[in-house]
Amino acid sequence: MASMLASIEDIMSKFVETPVDKTKAALDRLIKANKKHPGPLLAKAFVTGFGRYDFTESRTLLEAASALMKKRDVIIEDSGEGDFTRALYETMNIEASLRTRQLAGKATTRSVIDLEKKSLKAQNAMDKAVKRIGKAKGQDLAKLLYAILRIMSSSNATAGSSYKSSLRALSKMRSSKSVGHLAGFFQIYAYRRKRDYPSAIRAGKKLERQVPGSALVKRTVASCYYYNGRLSKADQYFKQAVSLAPNDLTVKLDRARTLARMGKTDSAKKLIDRAAEMGSKKSFPQSHRSAMHMLNIANIGEYRF
Repeated sequence: MASMLASIEDIMSKFVETPVDKTKAALDRLIKANKKHPGPLLAKAFVTGFGRYDFTESRTLLEAASALMKKRDVIIEDSGEGDFTRALYETMNIEASLRTRQLAGKATTRSVIDLEKKSLKAQNAMDKAVKRIGKAKGQDLAKLLYAILRIMSSSNATAGSSYKSSLRALSKMRSSKSVGHLAGFFQIYAYRRKRDYPSAIRAGKKLERQVPGSALVKRTVASCYYYNGRLSKADQYFKQAVSLAPNDLTVKLDRARTLARMGKTDSAKKLIDRAAEMGSKKSFPQSHRSAMHMLNIANIGEYRF
């Protein structure tokens, strides 16, 4: 019988090229079949956070996983898989805390450094997991997350050898059959975290050539153009992402935000109204509601955020 880590790696290995909803559905089936194991919940928190930038739902999943981990009848075994589960929980908890503070305007330099220090604990657990898993299936995913944690523990201002060696590790992992595309995706994440948007765009375009039909890749490249101030290119890529993922309301909101910044308010309004028709107010992630408010387009049309 395949281990839980192997099952999670099988799903996560297709994360970049698979629509986010399909990846979440696959994890939902794994959650249903393994109600006492926190691993699938944590993997879904990962996909929701990094695939949708919805750290509100991600935190809810983390709380459910945390409650499971505290139950006496749920044993997180003393093994590589147990180390991986604990480290994945810490990884997502740190990332969700940072994003939540950023959205609330409370991400001070000190709070960011405190979170980076906490990531060292998760980093040590993941390092232990990599060694204990050995060459068994799942080690590549553990190695990938170890590299991500090393990046998370390096601040933008002081990123040095740890950051650079992690980027080299991600570059090497791009040849991995199981996590190659995921490694490419997190190369973009690493550059974005350092605000090196030109390098992020180059890494994104390289990944785009490998996975040309991925809405996630198109959206990620678009966001790099957006934060680099190249709004026309951002809109071009967001438009492609919308066509590839027509049922993903968050992609529509990303494009609406870009159009609003470009002064195309009417076009932004139409996209917001279309997105509003796709779900309730609660289905709009907090990050997108905040973005709409900041751009003063929250009350465009009949829908209210």
